[in-house]
Order: sequence, then C-alpha cells, then structure tokens
Amino acid sequence: LRKTIFENSNLTQYWLDNKELRLNIYREQEVAKTYSSVELTILTKASDEGVYDGNYKLAVYDSTADKDSDGKPVDLTGKVSCGAE
Repeated sequence: LRKTIFENSNLTQYWLDNKELRLNIYREQEVAKTYSSVELTILTKASDEGVYDGNYKLAVYDSTADKDSDGKPVDLTGKVSCGAE
C-alpha cells in the first residue's frame, strides 16, 4: 500500500460540471488472504482562473494492520489544488 498505482479503471466516479470537479478513485487487492483498499475522494470548485481548489479524503485499509479487527480504514484529509481540461 505504500505505493499504489491507479489506472483508468480505478476511477469509479467523476463529475466535471461548470465550477465543480469531483473524483472518486478506488482500488482494492487481496493477496495471500490479506485484504487492502485505497479510496481517494477529491471535491473541488473552480476559481475564475480555472484552478480547482478543494479538499481530499484518503481512506486506507490494510487487514494486516487492523489490530482491532473493526474493518475501519485510516482516514487522511487535506487541501488539494488542480487543473482540468
């Protein structure tokens, strides 16, 4: 999970309409009876200059690191800025 490569098939939802850009990217894998997943959600709005600013949420789950066996991912959040054509 330290290095996750996303492909086009991992883009599960996207929205580019007027001043909003929203992306949801998801990848999961199962190796040797261990399950892991990574989900990246990006929510932005465009400024007048065409730059999209907003927030992201990265949810990471690794069954080998799930000491409580609660199935809950670790959530990381922050600010994001990007462009779109």
